[in-house]
Amino acid sequence: MSIDEILTMMDEMIEKGWSMPLSGGKCLVEAEKMRQMIDDIRANMPGEIKQARMIVSDRSDIINNARQEADRLIQKAEEKANQMVAENEITLRAKAQAKEILERTQAKCNEQMRAAAEFSDKLIFSTEEALTGSLKVIKEAKEAMKHSRRHSVAPMNDHTVDIKLD
Repeated sequence: MSIDEILTMMDEMIEKGWSMPLSGGKCLVEAEKMRQMIDDIRANMPGEIKQARMIVSDRSDIINNARQEADRLIQKAEEKANQMVAENEITLRAKAQAKEILERTQAKCNEQMRAAAEFSDKLIFSTEEALTGSLKVIKEAKEAMKHSRRHSVAPMNDHTVDIKLD
């Protein structure tokens, strides 16, 4: 019999007990039966106390395990957050380096294009000067040939061909 059942029986015994007039709510109960119930409570109490202690111990173990699990999860989350922050910093640094490389490459490309344009301008100018000089030499040679034909003494033969260089 459990302690709860014994206490219920004691309560019923008191309810059924004989009320004493003018005693302020006192009643008569069978003393021997009441002593027997108290002994039963004492006999059952260690088992129930052990059970209560086991429940409290289990509760403590469950709470400790939950705390350990929560601490482990918190640590894991913090590690993941730190890893994500580190990866984000690496990504940001990589993007900054990529941007810097791109800017340097663009500047170098612009400089090379400017240098190529200057070189081609100089080349075209010097080619133009050379062609102008060559044209001048050709014109002078043409004039010299015209001038020498006009002053020649005798024709070479009847088959003379006039070449006009104009």
